[in-house]
Amino acid sequence: MSLDVVGTLPISDHVSGFARAGVLASHVTNDSWYSASVTYPSGIPFAWTTFEIPRRANRFEFALGVQYSVSSRWSFKSEWQRVDMSDFRMGNLDTLEIAAVYNF
Repeated sequence: MSLDVVGTLPISDHVSGFARAGVLASHVTNDSWYSASVTYPSGIPFAWTTFEIPRRANRFEFALGVQYSVSSRWSFKSEWQRVDMSDFRMGNLDTLEIAAVYNF
């Protein structure tokens, strides 16, 4: 679940850009682990280790996207989202979404 602030910028009659930022709340229901390796600058792996993924976490997220309105009800959008997972030694989680949107 996330709570975001969204801003839109109309570019033309049918195209608009948007940005959003907020907090993503996650809850893991099983014992999940991920593995990571430590690598020397020369590229030689040093060691493998595993880290437990926390059961609950609130993470900062932001996204950028563009939306194209086909009609008053239908539009298409593309969005890139980044979630900061650096506290868990996982770097960033990046997703790309392409969707058809129908407004009721």
